[in-house]
Amino acid sequence: MNRIANYLDEFMLQNNIDPQNINSLFLTGGTSMVGSIQKLFKNKFPHVNLNSGDNFKSVAKGLAYSGYLFEN
Repeated sequence: MNRIANYLDEFMLQNNIDPQNINSLFLTGGTSMVGSIQKLFKNKFPHVNLNSGDNFKSVAKGLAYSGYLFEN
């Protein structure tokens, strides 16, 4: 959890993203259903409702749709 939280903080800092400017969060993938992951995002963005969906297929679909990015 610490590594995920640290990465999120670093990403937002490097990209000049103010947490207060986030107005929507969509979590997906099986890991997004883990209580500690949800708690992390709720704590970092208490002003935003978390949305979720298609947790078990969305990551595979995304990889399938982006397959052309990995072609040589």
